[in-house]
Amino acid sequence: MDRRFRRYLGYAVGEILLVIAGILIALRIDTWHEERQTREAIDEYLVGIARNIREDINEIEAIRAHREAAMFASKVARWNMGWLSSYSVDEIEHASHALTLAREQHYFSANTSGYEGFRSSGYLSRLGNPALESLLFEYYDIVTRIRFHEQNHNEYLRGLSLQFTSNDYGDLLLIFREPRFATPEEFAAEALQSGYRKLLTDPIVQAWYDATDVQALLRDYEQLRSLGELYIDSIEQGFSKQGGALRQDALFDPNSGLGYARVLENGRLAWHTFDADWFPNPDNENPANRGTYSQNIGAVTFSGDSLDIAYPGVAHLGGSAWAAIAIRVGGPSPSTIRRHKDYSGFTRLRLEMKGDKGGERFSVHLKDRDDPDDGTQTDIPVILTDDWQNYDFDLASFETADLSRLYLVAGFLFYQQPEAVSFSVRNITYLGPGDP
Repeated sequence: MDRRFRRYLGYAVGEILLVIAGILIALRIDTWHEERQTREAIDEYLVGIARNIREDINEIEAIRAHREAAMFASKVARWNMGWLSSYSVDEIEHASHALTLAREQHYFSANTSGYEGFRSSGYLSRLGNPALESLLFEYYDIVTRIRFHEQNHNEYLRGLSLQFTSNDYGDLLLIFREPRFATPEEFAAEALQSGYRKLLTDPIVQAWYDATDVQALLRDYEQLRSLGELYIDSIEQGFSKQGGALRQDALFDPNSGLGYARVLENGRLAWHTFDADWFPNPDNENPANRGTYSQNIGAVTFSGDSLDIAYPGVAHLGGSAWAAIAIRVGGPSPSTIRRHKDYSGFTRLRLEMKGDKGGERFSVHLKDRDDPDDGTQTDIPVILTDDWQNYDFDLASFETADLSRLYLVAGFLFYQQPEAVSFSVRNITYLGPGDP
């Protein structure tokens, strides 16, 4: 009896253990199945958010292009229009075009459907990737900030429009938008020229031009694009990237004293950090050289994926000995103060350029905040081909420039060149010791 009891007890314990094992396995299968479903749902949300962000980037790039075009056109218009005593048709056409761009209102409408669905689903807390979660939070925080800034900016533009309607310019506005409607005699008459002067010096018109300088918005656009591309790359790599080093490259700290490496990227100037100017040297002994406004128009343009530069030659500059395009550390500051950044951590400057015909000649130079504008800077000559090529410059070769306080990060100089020179620049990048 004892042996039978022990045998039955062993069978019972075995059965119980089998039942328990079966239950545990079933629970584990259910848990694994639930985790797999959760992971699949999370992945679907993350991929959907990536699609939304791609749409956002396309939209933000279009808006950014409009704002950059308006800012540069208004910059040229603002340079000299106030002090000219008379205007050419080209000058009025440019000023009118710049004003049209300056008055445009743009709204960025981010597609947040994927992110909002992800948050409301409760899966966000189960993402299990803190870096990716932080990336999403930061991205949509910038989306909110852009909406706020754009709303304020567009309300300001609407306010200017309401104020401007109280000014009675009559038919002048039509001839301002289409100056070629006037005959040469009508255009040159003092009545029309004085009307243009009154219009272009109107405080509201000047305020429209000034309002295009939206560096805070451009900085947010750049950060949004960089974070969005980092997120998309993380998703495409199977969520393996945690941010880290890529994250540092994606963000730009405007309060940092360090220089921003990507000066020009696929023809887009990093306006949140730099500005560009075109300087023909006025020949005071030549009365024909009455100003530089006509020379500015078309000399520097941003079209497609390149910065296009057209130097017209000495004869077209009224006998000027030199002309230069300067890309400088930007941002609002008094005219007597040169903003500067620390570029001492970089070793090379790379310019991707091509000439319109090949054989174009000019010089490249840099300046620190204390370099005088007397031509004593180090100039390095360049000869282009008609194909896109990278031209690398050892930063140590610019002997007069203190890289720890660089002010002019890329300068193109034309000195006593009678012939016209036209070329394009696609990328301007500062490289460090480890960069290829």
